[in-house]
Amino acid sequence: MKTPPPDLTAIAQRNGGKFPAARVQAILDGTMPSNPAAHGSPTMPVWGPIFRALDANDKANRVRLANLVRYLESIQHVD
Repeated sequence: MKTPPPDLTAIAQRNGGKFPAARVQAILDGTMPSNPAAHGSPTMPVWGPIFRALDANDKANRVRLANLVRYLESIQHVD
């Protein structure tokens, strides 16, 4: 990868100590108009389209994305 991936345990720390759940979800599902550089290449997948390709059930896909967001929130370290 040309751009090193960010430390996913420091998302909240980089955001003033608050976890930006809506922004993280928009990045993961591909709805954020301008995804971060580390998320834009084919080597770093956007999960929304992948989940939709695997299962047409929108409710199940929203749950999967919400679970990813909650997991990322749970691994945050804030100094």
